[in-house]
Amino acid sequence: MESIETKLFHGINLGNYSEYIGVTDSIDIFEEILKTRKILTRDDLAELNPEIYSILSMYHIQSNNEVCLAIHPKNPNKNIESNMYEDAFYDFIRNNISFVFNENILKNRAYRRHGMPNEIEVTGSIELDENLEAIGCYDAIENVIRLALQNTLTHRTRFQLIHLDSSSYVRVKRSQYYNIKEVLKKYEYDIPIIDPLYGNIINDNIEEDIEKIEKVKKLVK
Repeated sequence: MESIETKLFHGINLGNYSEYIGVTDSIDIFEEILKTRKILTRDDLAELNPEIYSILSMYHIQSNNEVCLAIHPKNPNKNIESNMYEDAFYDFIRNNISFVFNENILKNRAYRRHGMPNEIEVTGSIELDENLEAIGCYDAIENVIRLALQNTLTHRTRFQLIHLDSSSYVRVKRSQYYNIKEVLKKYEYDIPIIDPLYGNIINDNIEEDIEKIEKVKKLVK
């Protein structure tokens, strides 16, 4: 995806509320959002589903009529610096399922910078059909390949990579991708699944991924 640095992101991080709503897999939340075709503010969630709203944690930074969005760490206009303790992109987007929005989502919409570094709060629920461009998903396979080529794998990862079964490894690492793809098809969203940090469209060929891992295993021996 071009210009990934200018996109805005909303991630599903179950660490914030799984204990309250009893959900352990982010794909369930992802499907609920696609079903409603909106990312809801707390106000709208209270109206649509009061049972879920009533058991959410009340510890949150955004107002009840706001949705939090993360800014890409390389956004040229962010004017916000990360720090070593928290960063909205790395805490909520990098390793989670995320919604990737065109920057035009901010046109004619009030927003403020109030929360974590690299985070903004926009007013009102977000209609997915308006500015949604892609779904973000951590690409573990390409990341391992990148680190191997850069010779920056940890000793533990290097050892695990050498001794793993490539086919099993790829199928496990691609499981979330295929779950996302299935849900997108179910609700008729024709958009790519990408790695949100680099903007690369995730590979849809298991055999090709297995071949890549086999080559990397030989490289790190």
